[in-house]
Amino acid sequence: MWYLSRVTQLNYIAMKNYLLKTTAFFAVALAATGCSNDATVSDIDMNNSTSVLSDEQVAEDMNRAYYWQSEIGEEVNGEYIITADVNLLKADLEEVLANEGRPTTLQDVFITGMIADNDPTDKGFFLIGSDKNGQTISLQLEKVDTKFILYSDNGFVKTVSCDGCVSGCNLSYLLINGKRVAYCQENGCSEYDCSKSESSF
Repeated sequence: MWYLSRVTQLNYIAMKNYLLKTTAFFAVALAATGCSNDATVSDIDMNNSTSVLSDEQVAEDMNRAYYWQSEIGEEVNGEYIITADVNLLKADLEEVLANEGRPTTLQDVFITGMIADNDPTDKGFFLIGSDKNGQTISLQLEKVDTKFILYSDNGFVKTVSCDGCVSGCNLSYLLINGKRVAYCQENGCSEYDCSKSESSF
């Protein structure tokens, strides 16, 4: 009897120790897995968040590249028509002006043809945004048949902004060594009222 009782006690203690160890093992494993899962979920959330932002940025940049590197406008019956999304063009031009420290809201965006001030045989084309309050921004265009595309000088594109009085400080250009060089013509503004700035685009 004593032997059976002692065996039963030993079995009980062994079983109790086994259950305690097993429970402790599962508790530690569960805690570790929980932490690991939390970190994984957190990492995934962070990665997804970053991924979504970068995907949105990539999509925006691709969209921007598409409409700036594609057709901007077209000549139809002697008129220059913008065929790209005017609101997108306007938003990008306003961003350039804001980065120059000249924030404004452009009221009009249009394509115009001009004759060089120093060569009446040369005609250049420009996309111009105006706030109708003395501030303009321009990009040079290239005409291919009837289509207008953004002009690039060996991969470089720049904007020219003119800021001055409402009646003057208008964009003009000179033909210098075969290149069209835009400048701001005072046209009634004093030289102190007219300023020019250029930005990479």
